[in-house]
Amino acid sequence: MLKHFKSLLMRILHFFLYYLRKRIKIKMPHRVYGNSHYHTFIGYYDVQPFDKEEKSLLAGRVPHTHSGRAMDVSLELGIINLESGEFDAFDKTPLWCWQQGCRLQWQVYKEKNLIAYNTLSQDLAICALYDSDSHRRAYELPFPVYCFSRNGDLAASLDFNYLELCRPGYGYDLGHEQDTNTYIRVYDTGNSELRMELRISDILSVNTHPSMDEETAQHYFNHLHFNPSANRLMVFHIWEVEGKRRVRALTMNIDGSDIRDVTGGVHVSHYWWLDDDRLLFYGTDPASGMGYHIYNQDGSGLIETLDRDIPQIDGHPSSHPHNSGLILSDTVQDRLFRRGLWLYDIANKKRVYIGFLHSVATLKGPHRCDLHPRWSHSGRYICIDSAHKGYRQIVVLEALCAD
Repeated sequence: MLKHFKSLLMRILHFFLYYLRKRIKIKMPHRVYGNSHYHTFIGYYDVQPFDKEEKSLLAGRVPHTHSGRAMDVSLELGIINLESGEFDAFDKTPLWCWQQGCRLQWQVYKEKNLIAYNTLSQDLAICALYDSDSHRRAYELPFPVYCFSRNGDLAASLDFNYLELCRPGYGYDLGHEQDTNTYIRVYDTGNSELRMELRISDILSVNTHPSMDEETAQHYFNHLHFNPSANRLMVFHIWEVEGKRRVRALTMNIDGSDIRDVTGGVHVSHYWWLDDDRLLFYGTDPASGMGYHIYNQDGSGLIETLDRDIPQIDGHPSSHPHNSGLILSDTVQDRLFRRGLWLYDIANKKRVYIGFLHSVATLKGPHRCDLHPRWSHSGRYICIDSAHKGYRQIVVLEALCAD
């Protein structure tokens, strides 16, 4: 009874906040793209949606009435003109999810800027590379891609089907039999040669934790990310026991050797490479507690805990493309149905609060809409996904106005 009463109170609170307060309150000049006919969004925060000239950005959209299993409808892919707001569709993909989309991104490949995205070809998961100049698919990689190296020479993949089973909203429901010994793979994109394959069984002996051996433990991988030089790969090893999730961040050489446990703990949430050697995480450090921490990727330990002046709530951090000491992040939904945005100068320990956006109560769990802030190439713009009106839209902010 008490649980139902609290739920009712939260619905009443959300109703009044939705209609009485300003749903988007941002200090920077900004523009909203998308309309009430669609859910228009980018996906995860670790992909680059802006073109090199910063005149357009990539997005996917589905009818706003769609709220169930992602792959029940195809995701329409397009390029949004930042000046006109026009959505120029160029393809569709049946292979997508609510949190990470189809990994749609601009990517250098064979020294050309192409649009990469996961899709299906003859019922097989692949990565397509679209040439916006010639208006055609220029290449296809015979595997789905989670992330590329900066120069496009390497690509990392994982078992998206098993990921969706373990963490709904992050993978692809392909409907085939699951492999319980899931993998990560690194490929040479020039010839699609497999450079490395790593299984769960290969990493269990690295700084092992007693809960890993529980009979009911379900292990899987998520969140692959190359460092800037692409000589190390980071991956989240996740295991769940009786509903409790534990997560650790591992780094390794591209051939799968020299695996290191970066934080030594069992809770990391979101991540960013500050440079080749330093990683920023939101998580729980065994000695310093929960918050934003910087670690050496070689597993030698904590370098710095960011000042307590920043929001002590989970978010999706990234550093300015030309200043690794300037951190951008958001917050997950708070008790007042808000998602916040902030900047933090590490050297000067100065936080700039950008603003907040309303978070609708109807989008939750696998269907939630996190802000997932991303920088443009120069750092002039920041773009986010938001559902402050009840459907997904993209908000682009002029970041140069932050001082």
